[in-house]
Amino acid sequence: MPGISRSGSTIATAVMLGIDREKAARFSFLMVLPLIFGAMAKELKDYSDLSVEAQSQALIFDSTVVLGFVAALVAGYFACKWMIAIVKRSKLSYFAYYCWIVGAIGIIYTLV
Repeated sequence: MPGISRSGSTIATAVMLGIDREKAARFSFLMVLPLIFGAMAKELKDYSDLSVEAQSQALIFDSTVVLGFVAALVAGYFACKWMIAIVKRSKLSYFAYYCWIVGAIGIIYTLV
């Protein structure tokens, strides 16, 4: 549904089921790992399907890719820590109202 985030919906559902907010947030953020690893595996497969000449051309950019991966890993780690801290100390009802409103607007827009 438009306006509903994967992490928001899983956290909200877990909290409604009585699961601790921090555990729900950790689980929600861990759910994305299979998607990330799947995308990485697909990229590696696509890379291995290249010709030897194309692979050697692509190796020029490997240091940039590694630096980008490390930067994304570090930024993602701190973003997850920050979001878990927010989930622990804030009211999720405001986020739920936002999701309902944006979702309803999205449904109405799609139907009209």
